[in-house]
Amino acid sequence: MSMRKFGFFFLMIFVFSFCKNEKPKEPIPPYNSPQEPTNENIPIAPTDAFIKKYTGTIGDKFPIELVLINWSNGNLGGYYFYTDQIKTDKKENKKPQRIELSGELNLDETFIIDEFAGDDFTGKFTGSLSELSTIKGNWSNADSSRSMNYTLTETPIEDQTGWTGAWYRNEAQSPGMLILGNKTDKTIDFGLEVFNGGHSGLLEGTANLNGGIATFKNTIFDDIETCFLVFQKKDSLVLIDQKSSNWACGFGMRAHANGKYENYYSPKEAELAYGKENSIFKTKEQRTLFIQLVGDRYEDFAFNMQDIINFPKSEKDDFEATAFAGNVIGLASTNEAIIMKNGKGLFWAAVILYDELTDQFQVKYFTNDQKRKEAIPQTIEDWRKSFSEYEVVI
Repeated sequence: MSMRKFGFFFLMIFVFSFCKNEKPKEPIPPYNSPQEPTNENIPIAPTDAFIKKYTGTIGDKFPIELVLINWSNGNLGGYYFYTDQIKTDKKENKKPQRIELSGELNLDETFIIDEFAGDDFTGKFTGSLSELSTIKGNWSNADSSRSMNYTLTETPIEDQTGWTGAWYRNEAQSPGMLILGNKTDKTIDFGLEVFNGGHSGLLEGTANLNGGIATFKNTIFDDIETCFLVFQKKDSLVLIDQKSSNWACGFGMRAHANGKYENYYSPKEAELAYGKENSIFKTKEQRTLFIQLVGDRYEDFAFNMQDIINFPKSEKDDFEATAFAGNVIGLASTNEAIIMKNGKGLFWAAVILYDELTDQFQVKYFTNDQKRKEAIPQTIEDWRKSFSEYEVVI
């Protein structure tokens, strides 16, 4: 995948999260025939995600082999090779040049896909996905000075092993989606997008397959360190073990591929833990009292406190309390929260929220301390110094 494609992808995720003060954009799930029982709590997903292989010609004289990935959220990806170049490169013991694809699918099923050789924009495809078995359209070079028609025909591939399909890491703050397809006896193509807070990563490639294990090794982003992923299929799960750094795979700072990917889409809700050594709440009852105070804003607190620290209590606050501050990794000043509590069931808490009516961020303050209903503790004032321009709503 080109660095340009990754940069655009990351920017879109960041802008979405920054503007809406919501969870980083989760992939819109494609349908994957679930082996797990379905119920009303599992969303019904669209049916259009896929990885397909096509062969054909551009301009009746340039044969290509193309892998197309439909992420089912309006984004298209993939890559292609010139078939003649593959043969030449094999004779010369060279890797064939892979031309990256990145584009958008419109609601009427027409598309525009840009192509990149490395970081250089080299051309674009236009066409329609209304008939998936054969794709026809127009290819033009970077400055549109040259244009040719193309026809590509799908290479049907049957998979009796169950690898093919969409798989989901259903974590609240680190969701992910894996699409697998084009399986042969020795290889399988994949598309992988991962998130962790405000950090994200997108990777497309081909893994070597050996029974229930697939491995991917490639120096895509780092000439020194190899991106190394191991995929293991276990019934309704695909487990990914990332054996290299995030940078080696082109992922954001804390985004990673590790985890359990299930064959159904059922994202977990964020929770604030209790009873653990570093938990804000000592008991479930204490957390329940807090939930009763903040109501439907509890999920905002839980999501915004992905990374929690002890926050120093101001000496100006003349009452007993312990303070905990948190934020979404990579989205500080837009996704933050603070909770102060004492041992008598009193809370003083605040969370950053985005108000769509005013198109502004706000700090929403909650307390069950009747003496301080209108007086925000100095500790919370200290916490919000880096975003003091946000209106405080009591």
